[in-house]
Amino acid sequence: MDLTTERTRGLIHALQMDKDNTKILAMLALGGGSLIFGLLPAFFTRTNRRRQPLIISNLLCFGAGVLLATSLIHMLPEVREKLPNYPELIFCGGFFMVYVADELLHLICGEAIRHTHTDISAPPRRHSNTHQHDGARPCGGHNYGAMSETQSLLDDSSEHYVRQEETIRQIEERADAEANSRICHTNHREPCEQSLAGHAGLLFALSLHSILEGIAVGVQDTSAKVLLLLGAVACHKFVVGFCLGVELSSTPGARFRNQLLAILIFSFGSILGIGIGMAIVDLKTVYDTPALQVLQALAGGTLLYVTVCEVLPREKARWHLSDRKYAGITQCLSVLIGFGTMTMLSIFMNHSINADSPQLPENINYVTNINPESKQLENVVDLSALKEKQRHFQKDDGLPIFLKGGPMDRVLVGLTFILVALGLLRTANFYVGMILPSNDSNKD
Repeated sequence: MDLTTERTRGLIHALQMDKDNTKILAMLALGGGSLIFGLLPAFFTRTNRRRQPLIISNLLCFGAGVLLATSLIHMLPEVREKLPNYPELIFCGGFFMVYVADELLHLICGEAIRHTHTDISAPPRRHSNTHQHDGARPCGGHNYGAMSETQSLLDDSSEHYVRQEETIRQIEERADAEANSRICHTNHREPCEQSLAGHAGLLFALSLHSILEGIAVGVQDTSAKVLLLLGAVACHKFVVGFCLGVELSSTPGARFRNQLLAILIFSFGSILGIGIGMAIVDLKTVYDTPALQVLQALAGGTLLYVTVCEVLPREKARWHLSDRKYAGITQCLSVLIGFGTMTMLSIFMNHSINADSPQLPENINYVTNINPESKQLENVVDLSALKEKQRHFQKDDGLPIFLKGGPMDRVLVGLTFILVALGLLRTANFYVGMILPSNDSNKD
């Protein structure tokens, strides 16, 4: 019994790296990886962005699915576990906090970030993503997706003919719009392109979540646990960083300097969190403080607002009246793929953490026995209590019932890696088309 315990301890010490060096490696990996993935969308040329607007929209919808799963599947269960009293209420408080801030910014700033106002009785354009009504001013003064109109030199007869055709076309479009409104019950006007509160709230929520995840990595007491959490956190942090970069780069009038600053703040969150975790001595009294969990709940509500009130309504409005009838289906599929990918990564991350839990020192009980040879008191491991706790963790590991048992876990992990690999291959193909200049780039 004692020999087995000594061999186990020796094996752990043999496999253990210097944990401080491992945490520094985790800082560099999470910070550098987040920076690289977050800045990748900034290198898309503006011409190629205009050539592939639906692909950009699908990427944004994929990011919306990732953010939605991060908020509801990943962050909300953590808040419920640490805050037994009214976690959902605090979560909704983050939602309404950004909602109120967004409306106050539009009220105070006025014309600077004004929404585009149009007469709801006017017929929407069929190509609503490329044209705007006369006299309608885009939000913030940016002509995102708009084409400049030129006046043709026509004689009186030609001008009369053009006006007549324009009247007929408007009547047809009005009829189409009325038929569409009976189905959708909405006018499908594209919302404001610049939501300062939305972007600021998105950056705040993701950065705060990165800090909290960094703290979770920094407080680990062995290198093996640090590496385990590093892999789990990096899987979804890089995906979220890329989606954040796509969202920021799609903002009209976005500058690379501003995007670089935002991605640096997001990347620095993990570094700061790991540093704070390394400085924490008492994990349970510092990391599990209610104040941090309240911030986690507010961050989750913020992500929910940005997803359902900013990203998804904007992308749906851009393409709902487009000639590409399949655009809405591809957007919906992109949201589902992003949601499913993030859900599987969250389940894998939680399972990895729970699988490592029985090895924590606080899960081992010691009993005092009298050594028959030395006649002295000794502290030995209470194997019965240890086995009971192991059965408890195996019975209730926080996973759905269809994932318990072992084989399904491996199948899930395999499907996750296959899905991620396919996504990376398709993304790499997309990068080649977006970054490299094309021969027909002047056709725009």
